[in-house]
Amino acid sequence: MSGFDIAKQFFEACETGLGWAGCQSFVAADASFAAQNQPIADIASVEGYTEWMKQMGNETLRGASYTLHSSAWDEANRCALFFCDLSCDPCWRRWSGACHQ
Repeated sequence: MSGFDIAKQFFEACETGLGWAGCQSFVAADASFAAQNQPIADIASVEGYTEWMKQMGNETLRGASYTLHSSAWDEANRCALFFCDLSCDPCWRRWSGACHQ
């Protein structure tokens, strides 16, 4: 399996809210994570990020989906990039407090 194939499987597992249990086979157990944006700036591990995504996908933004627009693989750096949009109109209303389901 290519590095890009593994990255795509990790991306799908993470974005669909499978958490660490669904993502751990695609990444090193001690893999670090860094982000500059809130609310994830304090998360320091990939395990922590996948668990945060699990909560977002299964609780906070339940029913959300994404559209993958493009993806790329840089073999020299073994780096995958994914560009997608989040779609969740009913979720945004529920999350903002305007709609409770």
